[in-house]
Amino acid sequence: MSMDSEQALALISSGRIDEAGRLAGKALQQDPSDWHAHYAIGQFFRFSQDFPQACAALSRANELAPRQPSVLLALAIARQLNAEYAQAINAIKLALEIDPDYVTAYNTLAMTQKLMGDHEKAAHNYDAGAKALARVIAKSLTNAEDNPRLPHWSSRNDLWTEFALFGATYLAVHASVESL
Repeated sequence: MSMDSEQALALISSGRIDEAGRLAGKALQQDPSDWHAHYAIGQFFRFSQDFPQACAALSRANELAPRQPSVLLALAIARQLNAEYAQAINAIKLALEIDPDYVTAYNTLAMTQKLMGDHEKAAHNYDAGAKALARVIAKSLTNAEDNPRLPHWSSRNDLWTEFALFGATYLAVHASVESL
């Protein structure tokens, strides 16, 4: 990733959209084959609310880097904002095939389905996102062998701790989703 693309994305995150557009355009001129540059300019267009241009730039980024979940998610969000719901869902589903624990993708999928009026599928995917979040949290807790607050199960020879953490995290997240 070029320094200009990286800086453009940082500027977008801080709300400095116009400056980001200038840097993203410069990155794209320097290397039109860099998917990061297309991603950055696509995000610039998205946050500038130029959704057709965002879809075009992010589609090009996806062509150049077809297995990047972050690109697919950004493309899906741009398509959702452009009322291209079926295409948004296709991009999200591909991102989830690549990374089944991509929590933000489940949320975007559910939001898109809710916009389409399919509340049952939306509820199912909010639940799937909660389960993915529980897996992510459980993995981060159980894989931290040097965690001083919660020793890794392998250091104490009690495998049940791993399962208990996963179960407790799932139940906590699941209860939160049901209250929505």
